[in-house]
Amino acid sequence: MNWRYILVAILSIGLMSACSSVRIKEHNEWVKYFEQYNVTGSFEIYDNNKEIAHYYNKELCAEQIIPAETFDVLIALTALESVVAKDELKVIKWDGVVRENEEWNQDLSLADAFKLNSTAHMQTLVEEIGKSDMYHYLFATQYGNMEMGDSVHNFWNDGNLKISPDEQVGFMKRLYHTQLPQFNERSHRIVRGMMFQEEGETYRMYYKIGQDKETYPNRVWIVGTVESFQSRRHVKTKRIEAIPHPHFFALTIQSEDGDLVEIAKKLMWDLLNVNGVGDGVGFEKK
Repeated sequence: MNWRYILVAILSIGLMSACSSVRIKEHNEWVKYFEQYNVTGSFEIYDNNKEIAHYYNKELCAEQIIPAETFDVLIALTALESVVAKDELKVIKWDGVVRENEEWNQDLSLADAFKLNSTAHMQTLVEEIGKSDMYHYLFATQYGNMEMGDSVHNFWNDGNLKISPDEQVGFMKRLYHTQLPQFNERSHRIVRGMMFQEEGETYRMYYKIGQDKETYPNRVWIVGTVESFQSRRHVKTKRIEAIPHPHFFALTIQSEDGDLVEIAKKLMWDLLNVNGVGDGVGFEKK
């Protein structure tokens, strides 16, 4: 075992949680946004510039749960860093099993498998990475409970690996700032690009969706980063520049009914808007 890697991982523990050393504020009034869609869940958002975390459902924000496809972020980073994938264009072979989503039934690039949430392709990629390297980076980043179980095949979906929403927010923060230990700048940059979803006049959005089908009722995650842009006059040049204002967030919802992915996206925007982020902002958080 390489003790240098262990030392680096130990030193990184203090960076894990988004809320461990910053101001926090609970918002019980946000329950109305969940109730309007008949779902339960949690939401945490960390304002990077103001160094304050806002959250709803304190208990669930601290509870470690199955990451599902949100773990694809660390899989992609590990594939790039271990050079199993030279870049996001790496082709992952289809295993030949016909599944409900026709887009999964073909060879896919890493970027496409990531975007389409193809668990089968990511499983193939993890098997290529191997258990030793996968655990090495899992431990180096102190990802959740760091449990893989006996099989490398599906540990991020079967209940072995778990992570809390608060830890997810901390992970997103470190990914944004290129601070994940033992991953180089290029790996950070490529995966951030793979997470890009949309942009508007005042924001740029990066996120990953996960669907936990092992838990009842089923749960959906959205974890990510949203950059809002504020116009400021540069002190030296006096020119007006767009200054990025990043927020890192984790949303979980559960329900027995409805299209949870679409509900989660709508709820995400309701909660981002109330936090002053997005083109459709109606009011600011208090």
